[in-house]
Amino acid sequence: MLGLCFLVIAGAALWSGSAPKVIENLKGLDFLPQPVTEKKMLDQMALDQVVDALESAGLMNPEFKPAMLRVEAGALPASSELAGTAVAAFQIGKYEVTYGEWQEVQSWALQQGYDLNGAGRLSSPQTPVVGVSWFDSLKWCNARSERDGLTPVYQLDGKIYKTGESVPTVNPAANGYRLPTAAEWEWAARGGVSSRDFIYSGSDEVNEVAWYFGSFVAEGTKAVGTKLANELGIHDMSGNVFEWCWNPSGTQPLQRSIRGGCWAYHANECAVHYRASSMPPDVRVILVGLRVARNATQ
Repeated sequence: MLGLCFLVIAGAALWSGSAPKVIENLKGLDFLPQPVTEKKMLDQMALDQVVDALESAGLMNPEFKPAMLRVEAGALPASSELAGTAVAAFQIGKYEVTYGEWQEVQSWALQQGYDLNGAGRLSSPQTPVVGVSWFDSLKWCNARSERDGLTPVYQLDGKIYKTGESVPTVNPAANGYRLPTAAEWEWAARGGVSSRDFIYSGSDEVNEVAWYFGSFVAEGTKAVGTKLANELGIHDMSGNVFEWCWNPSGTQPLQRSIRGGCWAYHANECAVHYRASSMPPDVRVILVGLRVARNATQ
């Protein structure tokens, strides 16, 4: 893994002519061999360090960022409304899906029979996509899975879910992209097994980790990853945009859960425990986007 990290660095630096800048950003990083028992955690730390160094050198854009982080299994704490809920290991996006990512997959999907025309609000390529419904999000996940050679998660009448607004079934064995469950989302937002029990995702100080109403003039979304990450290296799980989850709302079963708060809401709605928000699954609003998940690989 560490050898691969150095190859990535060297290739990017030589290609761009920015080798001195990359080396400067890597100073002080610890790439010494470590015990095998710590391998998984250190592999992820090394990859995060490489990504941060390349981003600082201006060599990364949202299309090239390693997008998924592994979240180890555990159970939600007593402070959660879902206390005791077990969460299996899974993967989750380090960033909210950007408009650039959405548009790239959408263009491919429209040629493959997906009815995603009109989904996704025009914005900067680096900001979270908004104006996507829950149904749109499921179809986009399937399209991204197909495009990337993975097995789509969502099915309808035994076929890949591509059109309409019927609630599909889930293929639990599929390795493609999907929305996180509400329990997965909260477990990741809290920092998983590395949680330090912060109020917000990564800090007790909301301004360190969230774009919300009160942190700046309420003028819309901001580029992903511009606030501090949480304990797992995940950005924007508090603020910026609400994120669709798979589950129905606990209080309004015909609606779907959205989590995390957004740029137009107050700080209390950005707290990791807050789960009162929901939306009808067919609405497209400028406050709601998505973050993808996948089943864990062995």
